[in-house]
Amino acid sequence: MDKKKIAEYHKQYCKDHREEISIEKKQYYQKHKEQIAEYHKQWYKKHADKVKENLKKWREAHSEKFEESNRQYYKEHSEKIKKYDKRYYKEHSKEVIERTGRWHKEHPENSKRRSKQYYQKHREQILACSKQWSKEHPNEVREVWRRHSHKRLRNLGFIPLNEYFEDSEAHHLDRTYIIYIPKEIHRSISHSVLRNRNMDEINAVAFNYLSKEA
Repeated sequence: MDKKKIAEYHKQYCKDHREEISIEKKQYYQKHKEQIAEYHKQWYKKHADKVKENLKKWREAHSEKFEESNRQYYKEHSEKIKKYDKRYYKEHSKEVIERTGRWHKEHPENSKRRSKQYYQKHREQILACSKQWSKEHPNEVREVWRRHSHKRLRNLGFIPLNEYFEDSEAHHLDRTYIIYIPKEIHRSISHSVLRNRNMDEINAVAFNYLSKEA
C-alpha cells in the first residue's frame, strides 16, 4: 500500500471512529498529564525563539483578525480572564514587574502612548484609587515627597541668608539663595522656583517677614 492510500485510509478511519478516538485521547491525556506537560515545556524551551518569531509573523499578517479575535474572546470571558490575571500576578509578581519594566524601557514611545491612552480612559478611577491609597498609606506618601524634595534640591544651590529656627522651612529666593521663613508663610502661596511660578509674590512675603525680624 503506497503512502497516498495509507493517508486516505487513516483519514477515513479517523472520520469513522471520531468519538472513540476522542475518548482514547482524553484517557491518555489524563493518565500522562504530567509527562505531556513536561514534554511541551521542554520543547517550547528548546524552540522558544522560533515559536516567537513565527507567532510574530502570523500576527503581523493577520493583525486585524487577531485584534478582533482578542476583543471578542475578552468580551466573552472577561471575568474568567480577570480572575486568572489576578491569581497569576499574585504568584509571579516579581517576574511580571521585571518583564513589564523591560518592555517599557525597550519601547519608550509605545509606553508613553499606552500610558496616556489608559489614563484618559480611566482618569476618574485612577484619581480615586490614588486618593484612597494615599489615605491608607500616609507614611509611604511622606517618604515619596521626601525623596522628590531631595531630588529637586540637588539641582539647586543652598546658601542661607538667615538661620534655621523651629517650625521654619527653607524658601528658595532663586536657584542659589534661601531664607528660612515660618512654614505657614512658606505654604501660603503655591510657587515653584524651577518654573518661576508666583516667585515675585512669595518673595515679597518672604522679604517682608525677614525685614520685620531683622
